[in-house]
Amino acid sequence: MSAASIPGRLTRALLAGLLSLPATAGAQTAADSAASAATGVYPAPPVPPDTGRSAGDTARAQSPAPSGPLVVNVAPPDTILIAACAGAPPGSMAEGILAVAFRSGSTDREKAAVAKLVGGVLAGPAAGPGEEYVRLTAGAPSATVAADRLILQDAVTRVSPAPCPPPAAPAAAPSSPAPGPTPAPAVPPAGRDTAAPGGSASPDSAR
Repeated sequence: MSAASIPGRLTRALLAGLLSLPATAGAQTAADSAASAATGVYPAPPVPPDTGRSAGDTARAQSPAPSGPLVVNVAPPDTILIAACAGAPPGSMAEGILAVAFRSGSTDREKAAVAKLVGGVLAGPAAGPGEEYVRLTAGAPSATVAADRLILQDAVTRVSPAPCPPPAAPAAAPSSPAPGPTPAPAVPPAGRDTAAPGGSASPDSAR
C-alpha cells in the first residue's frame, strides 16, 4: 500500500461514517418506539424550562408605572346656596332660590328678562350646565308659582328647587410639634475650690 492512498481511504471511511449517522438515529428512534409499544411505558415529553414569571407578571412588568402625584378635583363650595340656606337643615329647599336651566346660546340679557318676569333676579351660576340661580325678591310669587311661569318661557328648559348642601367639614387644626427630649442638668466640673452644699467648703478646700 502506497503512502499516497492512505488519505483517500481515510476520507472515504469518514464520509461513510457520516452518512450512516441519520440511519443509526432513525433506527434508534424506531427501536425506542417499538419498546414503548411493547411495554406500554412511554417517555414523558420534555418540560420547558420554568422562567419563574407568569403571564400576569409579564403584563405587569410591561405596563408603565403611574408617574406623578394623584390629582383629585374638588368642587368649590356653592356660596350662593350656603348664604341662602343659613340656619336651614341639609336637604331642605333653599328659600326663594330656583335653579333655572337656559337654552344654549341664551344671552345674559335674555336670562335677566326671564327672571324679571317672575319678580326675580339672576343670583349666579348653578352647578348644572347652563343653569343659573334665580333669586325671588320681595313681592314675588311663591317658588311653585314662579317655577310654573318660568318653564313656559322659550329660553328655559328646566326649573328645579335648590336643595341646601350639607355643612362643610371643619378644617383640621395644625398639629403641634412633638416635645423634644429634656436636656440633662449641667454637671459642674470637679475642682479644689468647689463648695459643698450648705456653704461649707469641700474636703479639698478644707485641706
